[in-house]
Amino acid sequence: MIIDLQRAFSPEDCGYEVVCGICRMDFCTGTVIAQVATDYRMDMGHACPACIEYLGKRNPECFPTIEEYEELLKRYPEPIWPTREGSGLAEDEGTFEAAYESWVWRAQA
Repeated sequence: MIIDLQRAFSPEDCGYEVVCGICRMDFCTGTVIAQVATDYRMDMGHACPACIEYLGKRNPECFPTIEEYEELLKRYPEPIWPTREGSGLAEDEGTFEAAYESWVWRAQA
């Protein structure tokens, strides 16, 4: 399993309820989203803070810790663009490279 942390693109990506891809419990997304994938990079959805905390304690060399996650939430209190339309304009204006820089914690290969 792989967990990567990515900044939310727009406010619509934050504060909505999803099901954790690991424990299947509901939680609300934040401005930093934990993307979960299999070892073969098949998407499994999002990870909740409780699973981030557990896996980070269990194997901090492979998974982000809850402290790292919480620090990133403080560092990035807002999504990349203020609106979904803003992210669309960024693509039209050629400034969408911010999306490629949105990954703030990546699992080691």
